[in-house]
Amino acid sequence: MSIKLSRKLVKETLQHAKKVQIALDLLAMANVPAQIIRGVRLDKDRSRISATEYVEIYNGNTWQQFNPESGRKGLPKNFLVWQR
Repeated sequence: MSIKLSRKLVKETLQHAKKVQIALDLLAMANVPAQIIRGVRLDKDRSRISATEYVEIYNGNTWQQFNPESGRKGLPKNFLVWQR
């Protein structure tokens, strides 16, 4: 992997982490229980596997997951949660 590509991946990861933290901070200010969940997408191409974070919000009955980039509800079918 080139240094330029490595830097780009680190920058994208940091930007994603900032979005997740901002979402958690805003939810905390609104007294909405929320947490980070971490995991990986299980693809056939194992060289593309990378860890990612989603936001999980408690709605009073169940925990619901959201993609912090798109706001879409739920996790991909091939997503393996490895830390809550």
